[in-house]
Amino acid sequence: MRRIGDIWQEIVRATPETRRKEMENETYTFHPLRHMYVNDRKKRSVWYANNADKEILAPVTKVLSQHIIPKLSGHTYSSIRDRGLMSMLAKVEQLARRHAEGYYVQYDIAKYYDSIDHTRLLECLSHYIKDAKVLTFVERRLKACPVGGLPIGLSFSSYLANLFLTDFDRWMDAEGFDYVRYMDDGLVFCRDKEEAVACLEAITSRLAAKGLAVKKNARVAPVGSGVIYCGFKIWPTHTLLRKNIREAVKRRHRTLERRGADDEMYKRRMAPYFGWMLHTDSWHLMRKTMGERIRVFEHNIMEYKRLKDKKIEQNWFALPKEARISIRDIMGKDVVIFESQEVEVFKERKCAFRFAFPDREDEMHYAITRSEVIMDRLQKDAAAWPAVVTFLEKTGANGRKYVCYE
Repeated sequence: MRRIGDIWQEIVRATPETRRKEMENETYTFHPLRHMYVNDRKKRSVWYANNADKEILAPVTKVLSQHIIPKLSGHTYSSIRDRGLMSMLAKVEQLARRHAEGYYVQYDIAKYYDSIDHTRLLECLSHYIKDAKVLTFVERRLKACPVGGLPIGLSFSSYLANLFLTDFDRWMDAEGFDYVRYMDDGLVFCRDKEEAVACLEAITSRLAAKGLAVKKNARVAPVGSGVIYCGFKIWPTHTLLRKNIREAVKRRHRTLERRGADDEMYKRRMAPYFGWMLHTDSWHLMRKTMGERIRVFEHNIMEYKRLKDKKIEQNWFALPKEARISIRDIMGKDVVIFESQEVEVFKERKCAFRFAFPDREDEMHYAITRSEVIMDRLQKDAAAWPAVVTFLEKTGANGRKYVCYE
């Protein structure tokens, strides 16, 4: 991988004229960081720079982010333009549908920012940036902090925190896991419980090698029971808000009603929660909580499809939901395929096929697959149905397993 060099002059040019000379000559000095506590469901210690230091930190952050973001893994969604909470939600919903019959691992790194070792962080940064002046600047700023770890309040902290886990992201990708990371919150989808438990053990060991620890509340659970992640509870069929956020919506509504807020005030104060509900299947919550007040949002664009309509769309071949069988459950068995068709599930291309077992041809079932190998075969063999086939799992030249039929 080619390291980035000669970016100090970019930083100097982006620095305000009043501070440019000291940056060019590297005569800048740092003031002591200021401290405060922030209560956001839990007490966080935040160290931040004063306005004088922000004048030189801002251009460093701007230039560093332009070079660091392209190096980040596609699995991370935090503090990156166009890859925020809603992009993450769309990806998790897609993976939940893909692994509807599987298990998931949800874990959180304990005191992530405080646990990042400066030596390891600078070594990681030097793998991507070779400009010695930039590395010296970052090192001096970190050493000026009165506590260890990465200060949450510094403007470039989020980019460095993301970069620090990039090698871990690539390891997860090389292992073949379907994986999402929102800063220090990780989510992995697995085929079964055994794989999920082994995955959590491997993750814990891998992070320990970087001086990081997984919290004891790490979760292994079936995807079908709902994936609790970043304020949402996501099922393969729909998404709702997490319980604590639903309760916050109700509290905010009661408070505004008690204070006699007019429509303008109500809309402004409820808008953040409305945004959360807009991206989930929360029409019932909106209607039950807001009542007639929901009219203040009537001019907002809302493309909402009721949950029952979504479920009806998934009953292909006029068969009930109970007739659906996972391809994993018919591995190594003979089945008679009668028809197949390409379908779109939540904007994802898939293929559905209707089949029966040879000894019970009057008992119809269907299965859905996103495997490109199987979809291509099903399309090519469409004129040959009905026919008896056997689904098998094979290993490709790259060592990865894939499913096919013969």
